[in-house]
Amino acid sequence: MISKRTFISLCVAIVIAAIGVFSATITVRSEGEEATKITILMNEYTFQQEGQQEGLPITVIAGQLYSLTLKNTGKFVHEIWLGKDPIKQADGHVDGYATGLFDGVEMTITGAQGAQNQEFEISTKGLTEVVLNPDQSITLAFTLPDSTKGKWEIGCFQPMPMPDGPTPTADPKMTPMPMVTHYFYGMKETLIVK
Repeated sequence: MISKRTFISLCVAIVIAAIGVFSATITVRSEGEEATKITILMNEYTFQQEGQQEGLPITVIAGQLYSLTLKNTGKFVHEIWLGKDPIKQADGHVDGYATGLFDGVEMTITGAQGAQNQEFEISTKGLTEVVLNPDQSITLAFTLPDSTKGKWEIGCFQPMPMPDGPTPTADPKMTPMPMVTHYFYGMKETLIVK
């Protein structure tokens, strides 16, 4: 039987594999081009660019190569979506973006997973979301096209953790409460592409 942590790590790889069209020939950098490195910290319940004050927008430049490291420094599983036009579900909670920043963008994803911290590298075109366990990180290498210039958002749509132990049975006559996500608690940040 595998541990919950190993299972979630494997799910990260599966989600990444399922979101794009793979190609062994995708190149995201030109010879000699140096990537601009940015790290985004994921916490309870914020995104923050490392070295920058919390709550400030994250800014990147179209046409420039980036090495973007995503680090979950929190105690809970977090995910990161980059997009705009949040999608409101029938029960009222927001879950994802209608337009993804990385739709059609070629990138290389590197990281480590599992108990042995096995390294992986995936080349893909497009990315919807990344789910990370506490203390897990992943790096995306990409260049955004000019068509992505504008204001975007980063969001986490993970459901809030449930309390340990039994929960009271809901009254069937009452309207069920919608799922509450990290996004609702402010786990979102502005991303500007210049």
